[in-house]
Amino acid sequence: SLHDALPILQEDLNNNGTITDLTLGGSNTQNILGTGTINNLIVNKSGGTATCTGGMQTITNVLTPTAGTLAAAGYITLQSNNSGTAYATSGAAIISGLNIQHYLTSNQRGWRLIGSPFTTGVTLANLATSSNIDITYSGTNAYGGTSAASAETYVPATDTWTTYILSSNTWSANSSIALFI
Repeated sequence: SLHDALPILQEDLNNNGTITDLTLGGSNTQNILGTGTINNLIVNKSGGTATCTGGMQTITNVLTPTAGTLAAAGYITLQSNNSGTAYATSGAAIISGLNIQHYLTSNQRGWRLIGSPFTTGVTLANLATSSNIDITYSGTNAYGGTSAASAETYVPATDTWTTYILSSNTWSANSSIALFI
């Protein structure tokens, strides 16, 4: 079967490259770190937990959760781009903290007016950190590149839209922001 042909990793993984097919197995605790790509990942552990501790692993094809536990902690992404979308099959493994991308074509991207779902104000930095939503701001971003702001708020006094500053601006209850999606 396909599962028998794949290498079974039973120790820690530091992936900074590309792995075509990989099975996480065994009954021991495993740590996963590094910034790399895994085309096909099978989680088939008889015990212990595989825990991501840093970096970012990108799955480009299929995640198969057969058995065991994978604590992704926001460090594994199912990639979606103009050539395809990675997906997860059904299975008995417990997987938490997985990022899932949804590729938008150029005619689907644009500014959307979003109403606050919160009963109190929340900073966008807090929202981005707690929910893995990538809200960019003008200047150097978390990935070392530069970007334009993806969130703005309307200022009635000056009849203008102003860029949100992630660390200091609060998205107030009962208000809206323009968010570039």
